[in-house]
Amino acid sequence: MEILLVIIGAFIGIGLGAWVGLKWGIALMPREPWRYWFANVAVALGGIAIATGGQFLGEWWVSVVGLGFMAGGITGLKYGYGSTGVWAIHDRIVGSDEHIRDD
Repeated sequence: MEILLVIIGAFIGIGLGAWVGLKWGIALMPREPWRYWFANVAVALGGIAIATGGQFLGEWWVSVVGLGFMAGGITGLKYGYGSTGVWAIHDRIVGSDEHIRDD
């Protein structure tokens, strides 16, 4: 039964993190780039806090929710904000950045 809770926790964490990250990334598009990197740090620290809380409670599924939240949140931020880093150059060259999301 515990493994089922861990699997469900992973899906919840990834889904919640992706949703929050996507919304936050879209809101950060017109702003300075340092805010995007701050948001990544905030999502990572939030995921670590949830995972640490799960460890203190002795509940593995809560810890997995935190790890999933971190993974989904960072991914959601990237897709919400658009291309960053090395991929920004690639996406500009091939023109794929405009097709990442529908506005």
